[in-house]
Amino acid sequence: MIGNVYRGEGFRGLADYLAGKEGARLLETNLDGLGPQAFSRQVGEVRQLYSREHIAKPVCHIPLRPAPGEDLSDEQWNEVVQLTLERMGFANSPYAAYLHDHGDGRHLHIATYRVTFEGKLVSDSNDRFRVMDVAREIEQAYGLSVA
Repeated sequence: MIGNVYRGEGFRGLADYLAGKEGARLLETNLDGLGPQAFSRQVGEVRQLYSREHIAKPVCHIPLRPAPGEDLSDEQWNEVVQLTLERMGFANSPYAAYLHDHGDGRHLHIATYRVTFEGKLVSDSNDRFRVMDVAREIEQAYGLSVA
């Protein structure tokens, strides 16, 4: 499993990108509504819960891709979403998870925000190492090839 973390500024742009790709399907979310506009409006409301005026790169994009020829069931992908959010510190943050299938195998994209529903900031310290640890844990749990 190959995992990565990308940080950015705008949730709407990321959600539009993830939802708009050919072969994209919303797997799960903890937000109301069915699309990027509704999701980004709610993320904006969560942003207001944090007291500081500016947060550097508050949006996190976590793509996870198994080795070519490997795949998980939708239920397993849902488990991967929850495991990843928990291990990365986003268990109580707004998120939307999309499965993409561009013909070369399905892979997961998680869009989340660094402010929790309680108004606390999720640390991004060592997040690139943490996502690699999560990828190793997923490989072991589901018998996937080591990437």
